[in-house]
This record gives sequence, structure tokens and C-alpha cells, in this order.
Amino acid sequence: MYLDETDHYPLDDDSAIMRQEYDSLAPRQGLTIRLDGDNSGQLYAVSMVHQLWCLDVIRHDWWTKNVTHLSEHCLNYLRQSIQCTSDSHLEGMYVQRDPYKLNAYHYDVICNDWTAVYDALPPLGSSLRF
Repeated sequence: MYLDETDHYPLDDDSAIMRQEYDSLAPRQGLTIRLDGDNSGQLYAVSMVHQLWCLDVIRHDWWTKNVTHLSEHCLNYLRQSIQCTSDSHLEGMYVQRDPYKLNAYHYDVICNDWTAVYDALPPLGSSLRF
């Protein structure tokens, strides 16, 4: 996959289209999953879906200028997730002077197939069988 800037998922827009884009990243059926045969009441979440859902929580709270306990949880959770994966690839950097900002160079990266994660999610309200 070629990593590059995108026009999708902006922070400065809270339109219905933009909310749909974020909603499609983190389908509700991946947020809470019960394991078939587990009567403990324990809920689980698929990490990728939880992480993407947290991005939307932070985006929403940033847009409304209302930091909540949930957005604080999400920021901490994402920090821990990033540190745990410890991606050590070197990224070229450059400074764009007008307007001033620091960017990573565009680069190729090999990604896991995230569509396989979506495909494996159980239907909403069902249990996951192992």
C-alpha cells in the first residue's frame, strides 16, 4: 500500500458524508463480541475495530471541543496500541515552509489485509464461535 495524504477523514468537517466514512471504518458489530458458550458475560472487542472507533471518538470530541472520559480513554488506548506494535520503519521527513508543517514522505508499506478482519466479524448481536 502506498501511504499518502487523503481527502477522506478530515478533522475540519462534520458533514454527514464524513460521519459515514468514519462509521464504515468501525462497524458496530465489531465493538462488542460474546464468545459462543461463554456464560461469564465477558465482552470482547476486535482491536482494529476498537482502535478505529476510538479515532472517531477523538475526532468527534475535537470537533465539538468537548473532551470526555471516553476520548481520554481512547487517546491512552491508541498510544498503548502504537507503542505495543513498535513500528520501527524509517520514514523520510520534510518541512513545508508555507504553511509551516512537518510531513512524512510518501512511502510504500506492506499492510495486513484488514478486509479479512471485517469479513470475519460476526453479524450484529451474534456470538463468535471458536
